[in-house]
Amino acid sequence: MAVVTPMKLPSVTQVLSPFADFSCVSPDVLKVAAERGTKVHQACGAFAQGLWVTELDEACFGYFSSFKRWFISVVKKVIAVEFEAVFTSMGYVGHPDLLCVFRGDDIPTLVDIKTPITISPTWALQLAAYKYACLYSGYIVGKIGTLRLSKTGGNAKFDEFTDCHRAFRAFCGALSAYKYMKEVK
Repeated sequence: MAVVTPMKLPSVTQVLSPFADFSCVSPDVLKVAAERGTKVHQACGAFAQGLWVTELDEACFGYFSSFKRWFISVVKKVIAVEFEAVFTSMGYVGHPDLLCVFRGDDIPTLVDIKTPITISPTWALQLAAYKYACLYSGYIVGKIGTLRLSKTGGNAKFDEFTDCHRAFRAFCGALSAYKYMKEVK
């Protein structure tokens, strides 16, 4: 009897990686930014869950302070933090940062935490893909957007993406190309 092993589904990040051009950034700078991003995400995720946050180094502290201030003033209820949403029929997986209800809202908002200063064109596609994976996984999602944290601890900026259907269609095109190129069936 043959054992059927489940296929490893590509992540949203993997699918969109060909469209994220970091060719102008040195590998050392990218490595430091990735490490900082991981630490900031871990601290923000822990705080959102009401967990103890370890002491952060100077490079991360401002970003975390920015998140903390935003979270305290905006978030009414946390639904899920750093979770996995799988859209099996489309064949991909997403790892959103935060699903929460904003003060004054009744429907949860999907938030992806970012440390870059400028908005990337791939972010709308990323959030749209996350939204549909969440809906497929049984979560209720209304608004979607990125939360750009301030390096200096200033106000975080929530960038809402309102053209979710168009962004998801673009993501589906990228997913189709990714599967074709990787021979994922």
